[in-house]
Amino acid sequence: MTEARAGRTRSPSAYAALRRGTAFVRAGIGRDARRGSVKVVGNMLAELDRLLYVLITETASDRGVVLPPRSRHTVVRLAALCAEHGRTGADAERLRALFWSTLCLRRHDGRAHRPDRGRGDRMTVGWPASGVDGNALALFPLLSPIMPSPDQLVDVCAFYDRLALHVVTPRPTAPRAYVGHGLELSRA
Repeated sequence: MTEARAGRTRSPSAYAALRRGTAFVRAGIGRDARRGSVKVVGNMLAELDRLLYVLITETASDRGVVLPPRSRHTVVRLAALCAEHGRTGADAERLRALFWSTLCLRRHDGRAHRPDRGRGDRMTVGWPASGVDGNALALFPLLSPIMPSPDQLVDVCAFYDRLALHVVTPRPTAPRAYVGHGLELSRA
């Protein structure tokens, strides 16, 4: 589905708002990332998460999908919407890492503050490691600075844009079974 068609859902304002949000973050990357303002970058990432949350909520409402009550986390709502539409929530790990990374940027002076597991000594952040091929998310020792680079922020914006398109794209219809002449054929 193209971006133009995605905007024709019943919740176009939420989709457009998220797209404007990622454009705003991209426009402010050079200024804020160079200045080292971890709180500003954290606030921008928190706003992207909030806009995705609103998009998921509105899309679910438009499609008659009941989301778990009291689910305040975007990753929980995304997983519920994906499950309802027969899709995998493959991006849940990264979205969860972005949530905790954003929290550390905003409230812990931009330092890794929450281990991935129990008493671990490392934290996975929501952006790929610098200079590494592939999509492996960066790992940081606890209490080390986690400020993303401008390139990493561009990657995060592309991730949110892709999620937004994924959320508003209607689920493809399931193949229907064709029964005739004693044969059962599946046709798309």
